[in-house]
Amino acid sequence: MKKLDQTGDTNFRELHQFVRLYDFPEFAKKAELSDIVEPETNSARIFADVRTPHQFPCHNKAAAYVSYIYFLEKQSEINPKVRENIRERLDNFANYWGIGLATKSATVKSASFKETTLGELPDSSFAFVWAGEDGTKERRYPMRNELEVKAAASWFNQYLPEIREQYSFLDRQTVANKILDKAASLHINIPRYEDTLEKAAGRGWCDPTAAAALIRNRIKVGHRVDSPVSEALEKLAESVEGTASMFMDPASTANLAETIDQFDRTYHVLNKYSEAVPAPEDVFFSATYKEAEEFVKDACTTTTGSVYSTQDFSKLSTSDIRDLFGDEIAKEVTTGLKVDPVKLATVASTLPRPDAQLFDRLLSDTGITPIAKEAADTRIGYSHEQLKQLAELVN
Repeated sequence: MKKLDQTGDTNFRELHQFVRLYDFPEFAKKAELSDIVEPETNSARIFADVRTPHQFPCHNKAAAYVSYIYFLEKQSEINPKVRENIRERLDNFANYWGIGLATKSATVKSASFKETTLGELPDSSFAFVWAGEDGTKERRYPMRNELEVKAAASWFNQYLPEIREQYSFLDRQTVANKILDKAASLHINIPRYEDTLEKAAGRGWCDPTAAAALIRNRIKVGHRVDSPVSEALEKLAESVEGTASMFMDPASTANLAETIDQFDRTYHVLNKYSEAVPAPEDVFFSATYKEAEEFVKDACTTTTGSVYSTQDFSKLSTSDIRDLFGDEIAKEVTTGLKVDPVKLATVASTLPRPDAQLFDRLLSDTGITPIAKEAADTRIGYSHEQLKQLAELVN
């Protein structure tokens, strides 16, 4: 466990800063460093944090005051479940040593620092930023450290149904992306919330068949869907179904998710979300980036934009490759008498486009189909403008 008190302050750099910030009382200024950081015993009873390794020593009044300052500055990094216990013990030590007025003054000063600090933070440091029509701005869930990032992630995960009711998909996407980006920049792992956040952030792909089924199901479960809207949704489902086997263009899919989100608001589908009627992001981004990592490791992309599972190449024979590309390449991609899928993937990914087209044809004749197409070749059949027109129909 990371030491947050004066005993973990290398070269006492933070202590020198705190002395200036808080204007230490005389009894703390005059104390020897050894009196503040070197208790005579390591007994848990003289520490405010009794967990191992013990922290915030309070064996005399100078040590107790300094420990209080470190706690005020570092409390956001302490688990909320034990934070209040530590504060209570610090208050008890402050009363015992007769320095309660000094610690209360420090608490007031610390609060003023935090107000200033929050006010100076950019919007990007908050998970939620909302600008009102009257020009006011609401900012919630600052993300300055690990605990605050995890608190923001927990809030999003716990209150997602309520967040969906109040904010559109694109607004939710913005919030989820900010939390994920901040976690990544601070090297914070949030496995409990990652799946929910990645889907909400639009970081993933899905099978168009499932996406088309979701769109068609909306026609059935929506309340009094107008004919022009149902016809437009059916055309959209057909367009989506005609893409490659996975969406590979998250930007287009995000626009689609926003359109369906607007439909759900207008036709009272939000309160029907369930396993049978999933939220758009739970289908459109069901294969999250994290889950796709294994897929990427096993994928081979040719210059035609086709993406294949490398393991499927084992279905090819050496004679297939020799007849198409000659003996030299056939030898290069085989191990013994069989095609080596990894070797063939290495060669296939560098083939010039005409040769790659021949390779695609060979794979198709052998019953091997792409598992995806690159984004440039698989944009959803509806353009952004057409989706906008559909959204206007929905509203």
